[in-house]
Amino acid sequence: SGGSVGRELARQFPSSTIVSVEPDSLLWSRHLRANRAGNITNSYACNSDPSQVLSKLYQSPEFIRFCYHAGVLEAALGDDKFSATSALGTVMSTAMTSVITLPSPGLLGSALALWFPGDWPPPAGGSPGAIPPYETLLSDLLEAATVEHSANVQARVLEEVDGHLIVALELLNMTRVA
Repeated sequence: SGGSVGRELARQFPSSTIVSVEPDSLLWSRHLRANRAGNITNSYACNSDPSQVLSKLYQSPEFIRFCYHAGVLEAALGDDKFSATSALGTVMSTAMTSVITLPSPGLLGSALALWFPGDWPPPAGGSPGAIPPYETLLSDLLEAATVEHSANVQARVLEEVDGHLIVALELLNMTRVA
């Protein structure tokens, strides 16, 4: 998208610093040009692999108030060492509130069946192949999130945009293990 979300956040919150990660060099270049053209001085873009940036952010002593990650599930496809549950766990443990984009309930159920064959869908009363309620899918995904910490996270769906759900993950408490 060339930083459209980052620019909009920068406009809405001028006292904040917005850092965007663009893995595609063309989108990164567009992002920089659009920031300059719009005279946006509180939004920065780096051209890097999002999974590497997330790993470095997790290892740093800094803690972020808000984090928006559009591609938690897509991050799993970029590097076979970095699974979706690892990406989600890392995102959750770097910010007080993480906002993520997730696919529709049907697509999320298919993804869980692909990542956890034999474990998904869980045995339940219902027709074979029936997709459980979205809240169950989201809860299971959060439980599967892996990172070296224990956390209590509250998830809530903010809105639906183009068949994807915008979900806020609010970190209620967390203990990191070094």
